[in-house]
Amino acid sequence: PKEPKAPRSEKPDWTLSDRTSASWHRHGNGLDGRFAPGDFRVETKGDAVLGRILPSGLHSHTLSTKHSAVLTSPRFKVTTDFISVQAMGKGATLRLIPDNYPLSPGGSRFPKAAIDSSKPSWITLDTAYRKGSYAYLELTLPDDSPNPDGKAGESGWFGVRQVIFHDAKANAPKGEAVIVTAPTLRTVEDVVVALATAAKAWGRDQADEAQVALLDAALRHGVLDAGYATSPGLTKLVAEYRRLESELTAPRRAPGLWEAPGFNQPLYVRGDHRKPAEPIARRFLEILDVKPFDPAGSGRLELAAKIGAADNPLTARVMVNRLWHHTFGRGLVGTVDNFGRLGDQPTHPELLDYLAQRFIAERWSIKTMLRTLVLSDAFQRSSTPAAGVAARDGANDLLSHMRIRRLEGEALRDSCIALAGRLDTRMYGPGDNALAPPREQVRRS
Repeated sequence: PKEPKAPRSEKPDWTLSDRTSASWHRHGNGLDGRFAPGDFRVETKGDAVLGRILPSGLHSHTLSTKHSAVLTSPRFKVTTDFISVQAMGKGATLRLIPDNYPLSPGGSRFPKAAIDSSKPSWITLDTAYRKGSYAYLELTLPDDSPNPDGKAGESGWFGVRQVIFHDAKANAPKGEAVIVTAPTLRTVEDVVVALATAAKAWGRDQADEAQVALLDAALRHGVLDAGYATSPGLTKLVAEYRRLESELTAPRRAPGLWEAPGFNQPLYVRGDHRKPAEPIARRFLEILDVKPFDPAGSGRLELAAKIGAADNPLTARVMVNRLWHHTFGRGLVGTVDNFGRLGDQPTHPELLDYLAQRFIAERWSIKTMLRTLVLSDAFQRSSTPAAGVAARDGANDLLSHMRIRRLEGEALRDSCIALAGRLDTRMYGPGDNALAPPREQVRRS
């Protein structure tokens, strides 16, 4: 299989003010807004209902700045020295993620920039060093980023409208973006008519970019009244929105993976990333199953199903061998990390097969398997070998007696305190003061 082509071209300029942004991947509940111009956010305090009417694009804060939001572009090949992004926001971060490696210790390994402008402005990333890599763009809020530019817990937002690829830095657009040229309005009557026409179109959800820009400018400069005191119905709606929004709690976040459209990675000849060979189809271990996966996503689900399949005894063999190792002091295969050609041969291959099949039949229950092992005759034998055993089976591979185990430090300490008659076996609560004299530290380890 060939490497999938970058979207549309090797230099995929995106305009997120139309449906081309549908190819971008949205995560979190803060990106349910529309693409067309005229979106807005109700103010959460003060007398004004609206603070701004937003231009076209994709915005993370139209319902609330408490929502999570991560926006990523489709994967593309970096073929230019610079990428310029038209964005707006507060506390958000724009990054280029090359080769699907999103973590950047110190925050400076990959091209990135803070988004801190209430108006659409241009941000340019220097991508010359990453030319030839496959990458994607990522926009995140402070709490959603592993390397935020803002502080954790800070409410942020972002909006993005356009992405262009170019080589010369002189070609980079700079500063505040000019979305649309304002029409010439010569008289007050012209202004009133234009505002009335724009307001009616906006009310019907049909306003174009120029009309939205006109309404936004009039709103910000006080030409339009954005208050709600004169409308009882609007007052009630705004109060209800603000009540509901104030009750939103910040979502709890945990590191994890999300499912995205997958792709096959190339084989790097002798490990050299500069010499990619043909892509290798995603599949299970070739020695076990040569059929490639045909996943809609990454293929992780298909891999997990293969690893845990009932007709795949290898996973169970490795697991029960580890359980045997921790129970008896040595695995049936002594090299618990290596079942291959350079590893040890199993001392009891039939027993290992039996335990693996039983482990699968008992629904992979570790507790059940441990119960089986500790109730076995082999586990309950004395550690004193019978006469003549040492000469015939010095390594005790045949399990004629129980191996002597080194006592762990915690058990040794507890035994000494118990022999002194001072062991405190209380459960839960705070532990002993680690800085206190040893004679005062008598809680069970």
